[in-house]
Amino acid sequence: SEKTEAHMWNYVNLNNEWYGVDLTWDDPIIIGDVPSTNNIRQNYLLKGSNIFDTTHIPSGKISKTGMLFTLPNLSNRNYK
Repeated sequence: SEKTEAHMWNYVNLNNEWYGVDLTWDDPIIIGDVPSTNNIRQNYLLKGSNIFDTTHIPSGKISKTGMLFTLPNLSNRNYK
């Protein structure tokens, strides 16, 4: 079976639309075990469901015993 790890990201509301932001996955310091030469990455900055939901599956739970959060629906498109 595939092992996953806990991971968190943010949702941002701009002009009454929600977008996904994942600063961890856009961290330019390490890619795998190799330091990155690219200092700016925006693969997961202000992305709509067309991109964000293909790699991020929200559960609304912060922990196994924590409160269940209701999450907003992302815009269908990325922020312009």
